[in-house]
Amino acid sequence: MMPLGFALFAVFAVSLMYLSARRQRRFYRDYQLDGPFLGDSYDCKVGGLDAEYKTFCRVAADPVRLYILPYPKRRGWSTDPVFTRSLAIPWADIEYKLGWVPVQRCIWFKMNARRVYLYVPKETGIRLLRDAGLPIPER
Repeated sequence: MMPLGFALFAVFAVSLMYLSARRQRRFYRDYQLDGPFLGDSYDCKVGGLDAEYKTFCRVAADPVRLYILPYPKRRGWSTDPVFTRSLAIPWADIEYKLGWVPVQRCIWFKMNARRVYLYVPKETGIRLLRDAGLPIPER
């Protein structure tokens, strides 16, 4: 009985990983940016792109979109994951709010249709919202 239960659990776990990877692949494909972003950008660690780590990248905003851009080069001996794709996410697809992650205040960006949640440090998030001309959340 134990091997059957383990086999069912393994199939369930692999199915969940496959569905998560497929959802993430669609997210990257649908919001891919095909050109350079020429405005101001900010270096930061974005949470939510990888389930385990914050990812080092550049973020930017204009009145139409939020941009997540790759960092141009590796940062010395750092082992932090580096984002390698350019994304442009329309503000119409994003809800945002002020929130917390352990030991840090942040701005959460939520894409309901994709079930994707990203967060950036509060200071960077406020800069992005100001660049986009959007109201800053109070709480």
